[in-house]
Amino acid sequence: MTRAFSYIRFSTPGQATGDSFRRQTELSEKYCEKHSLQLQALSFKDLGVSAFRSTNVVEGRLGDFINAIETGLVRAGDFLLVESLDRLSRAEITTALQLFISILNKGVTIVTLQDERTYTKQSVNDIGNLMYSLLIMSRAHEESLIKSLRVTAAWDKKRELARAEGKIMTRQLPGWLKVTNEKIAVDETRVAIVRRIFNDYLNGMGFDMICRTLNQEKIKSFGSNSGKTGWYKGYLKNVIKNRAVLGEHYSPKHEPILNYFPRIIDDETFEKAQKLLSERKKFNGSNSACFINIFAGLLKCGNCGGSIVRVGSTSKDQWFYLTCNDVRRGLTKHEGKSWYLKELEPAILTQIREIDFDYVFNNSSELNDLRGKLTVIEAKREKNIQNRDKLVELLLSSNSTTLLVKLESLELEFEEIKIEIQKISDQIQSSDLGVSHQKIALDDLKDEKNRLKLREQIRALVQRIEVFLPSRRFVIHYRTGKEVHRFKFGVFTKTPA
Repeated sequence: MTRAFSYIRFSTPGQATGDSFRRQTELSEKYCEKHSLQLQALSFKDLGVSAFRSTNVVEGRLGDFINAIETGLVRAGDFLLVESLDRLSRAEITTALQLFISILNKGVTIVTLQDERTYTKQSVNDIGNLMYSLLIMSRAHEESLIKSLRVTAAWDKKRELARAEGKIMTRQLPGWLKVTNEKIAVDETRVAIVRRIFNDYLNGMGFDMICRTLNQEKIKSFGSNSGKTGWYKGYLKNVIKNRAVLGEHYSPKHEPILNYFPRIIDDETFEKAQKLLSERKKFNGSNSACFINIFAGLLKCGNCGGSIVRVGSTSKDQWFYLTCNDVRRGLTKHEGKSWYLKELEPAILTQIREIDFDYVFNNSSELNDLRGKLTVIEAKREKNIQNRDKLVELLLSSNSTTLLVKLESLELEFEEIKIEIQKISDQIQSSDLGVSHQKIALDDLKDEKNRLKLREQIRALVQRIEVFLPSRRFVIHYRTGKEVHRFKFGVFTKTPA
């Protein structure tokens, strides 16, 4: 059965509480049922992500879909289901068209569910179909452009009033400020915390230590989820760099608005902190700048649900190790402090059997070759079907013996093609080519390009990996939701999800 992947996108987080997600999901399910397509559990969702400047491609899940095509996880003949073309892109026509054509050129069929219109590499060669798609893209970009210009004009007016009359531009303020009687005022308790952060930093404490101290003292961080999330190293660094403590409203594209906020830090303290920040950055040097974490964003603590983070350097005498970030930040306590990444990486990689290591390490792949052969033979099948349909039409108006012989020949060829397709499909399904233990050598894993290709494949396959530090085991949760792999004390078990 032909596979179909759904892509769902809406622009603002607020739409998540509306009908957009349900509507787009339901359309995909109904279309697959109507056209006998197999809707894959692996779907691609950009919820609250704009397509106006291609954010959904550069940073979002549509970019993951493109990578899935490149790595062979999505193949020629598969379907991509979208509500309408403007869900794919609202960028300029040249950019949107390039994205649209690039997907079709890989043999993937795009279906717009609103009008059930089908686009293939062949169909857009028809000038009418191409013009129709261009009109949709043009309209989508024009709507987003007009909206962008209106929003920009509104913010320009707000900035003008803020500069001239001190009017408040937005109620979204730095965490130590609040709005009182339509004026921006300080929260004295939080201002004291900010001043403490500056003082501790200038007295030699690093962000990790400041963060851990604040969390251990149960001092609430700023924000709506302060009780749950605690303090983060990145947030503390942003506080130190934020010119709002000097009273400035800073925007990269505009002149700063002086005295917009109440000042809480003097110039001397701020400049000392910036100098120290710069010096520490140079001193650290970032040994790991070129290190590609193949599990970035996927590792979660199996004990508390916090993020598993990488600590250490790439020097010859020191390995990276993994630890629970919430324990490191002083938010919680549990046994099992760390696990060397050098030990964990091969253990996880040997269990993700779908990874095509031949492709990763050699830029050539027997699996890719098999998939290529399958694409060719499936195209041959389609041509056979078209030829048979033409012969049947001719036979309706003729009793030609020659045509009957040709039809019989095509039917025999069709049966042979079916057998060949089944044979190749079985080879792909049962293949162990994705697991090559010899290739999971540490020397290969140190190569930056290899790690980038590995990360692409893993992200397309895996939703998250739970790591249980005390018992040295992990659980791999696939995006399909169909299976979970578990590894414990060297024994591999497979459990249905």
